[in-house]
Amino acid sequence: MFLDRYRTTAEIERVLWTPFPVDNTSSRTVCVVDLLNDNCPSQLICHEVVMLSLTNLWKHGPARENFARATGLSHRYDTVCTPRILHAMDLSAHLAYFGLLVSYVMHPPSQPVISHDGLEHVGPREILLMLLAASALTRPRLLFNIPFAITLLLFLASLPAVPFAGTFSFSVLLLCFAFHAFQLHFPGVPSPLFLLTVHHSLPFGGFLASGFVNIVYPLLLYFAPIGFLATYWLSLALADTFFMPPSSHFSPTPIETRTTVLMMFFAMCFAVFCSLFIFVVQGRALDDNKVTPWDIYSPRIGRDARVSFLRATIAYGRAPYTFPAPFSLLQMVLVTGPSFVLGRLGFRLPFARAERLLWRILVGPVGLLFALVMLPLP
Repeated sequence: MFLDRYRTTAEIERVLWTPFPVDNTSSRTVCVVDLLNDNCPSQLICHEVVMLSLTNLWKHGPARENFARATGLSHRYDTVCTPRILHAMDLSAHLAYFGLLVSYVMHPPSQPVISHDGLEHVGPREILLMLLAASALTRPRLLFNIPFAITLLLFLASLPAVPFAGTFSFSVLLLCFAFHAFQLHFPGVPSPLFLLTVHHSLPFGGFLASGFVNIVYPLLLYFAPIGFLATYWLSLALADTFFMPPSSHFSPTPIETRTTVLMMFFAMCFAVFCSLFIFVVQGRALDDNKVTPWDIYSPRIGRDARVSFLRATIAYGRAPYTFPAPFSLLQMVLVTGPSFVLGRLGFRLPFARAERLLWRILVGPVGLLFALVMLPLP
């Protein structure tokens, strides 16, 4: 067996990340890490050497022995942006987008009495919101991309105006806002869980998610009828406000936003209460004597946490030059799009060199700054 003998970090990475053809007649290639999914044997995905290799790649980048020119200044510059740094940059763009979305739903533009055909309501905030939403869609995150796509479509469909308070599009935007608020707690990239020690934070998140699915979700279904009625009665009770807002440069927060924020507050309190309830119900199953912290809650939760970490490592560590948002939008416009179109037309231009140059100009300096900021983190 390969792991029966001592192997260096570079050798293990080459085995995990070297692409090979699916069969002799196909040009499609896969790597060993592509096979480490929910259906692979637990002996492989849970192997300590595999997880140590992924953790090392996540924190420190690829081993230098895997590069022919590993001592050059350009290589050292490139390897500063490890998958962990790239994820932090992606998360920062996500938080900036969320901050702009919060600002918009709290203080949307006032709807004019007489409609105009101009773009006077589309300001820098709205433009940045659409650009960040579009850049997030360039990353293959499937379910998590849905609210970004909805937000972008709502703004594009409302042009030359914007989604005003009281309209259907604004109500849908509030749903996206609520989803984004809770999305940050899911074990999917980008998430603050990956900034912490992953073998502690990801199993903990999986433990709470499993408890919600197996314990809280059936209770919610049981009390769903009265819950919907209570929500409707709450919206009726909040149909008017009993206080005058303080003088501000912004217009008063719409009643729809106030209702959504109040419901989110109660939902957060409910989530905290349910988390404590889950610990009481399933706390006896915790095993502090497990060999690895990944499996402290259960082997199944530990396996799911490893798969989440593997997907994050693949997302930010597979390509030699990964563009996090919002730079991914420029990569799509300047490199990926033209390369695809010209390739279909039969032209073969050196877009790889252009991509590397673009990455070093845009992503590299920001990555250096993030690397300095994240030095104190474990």
